[in-house]
Amino acid sequence: MSIEVNSALPVEIVPLLLVENEEDDAIITRALLSDIPGTTFKIDWVETYEAGLNSMIENLHHICVLDHCLGKRTGIELLQAARERGSHIPVVMLTGNLDPTIQGNATTIGVRSFLIKGQTDAALLEQAIHQAREETLRLEVRR
Repeated sequence: MSIEVNSALPVEIVPLLLVENEEDDAIITRALLSDIPGTTFKIDWVETYEAGLNSMIENLHHICVLDHCLGKRTGIELLQAARERGSHIPVVMLTGNLDPTIQGNATTIGVRSFLIKGQTDAALLEQAIHQAREETLRLEVRR
């Protein structure tokens, strides 16, 4: 499902992939994105591991907000599969709690920022997106 979320002063249009299996959490994330000034996010929301993988390997988005828990699979498994298929999309991971093991595993495969659900606001999400995109650009320049 594709949804556009506009801020009051659109400056940049950013294609964003949201991989979240819980509709309530997707609604919250979209609301936070709409509170980020100066950016219009064109959000493609997918709910499953398979749909997320297909979307990530298409390389049509500038950023991915990825839930860690995707039913029987994890966001880490999804990102690993996407990386193996050539995706270099910057990723911000959402998680229910910041387990050091999860963070370490995710960082190893390219997660640039982590946010804890229920403890995130628009400013934190904006900062995480910016950091993830900037880090990915730096890595691409080095390749």
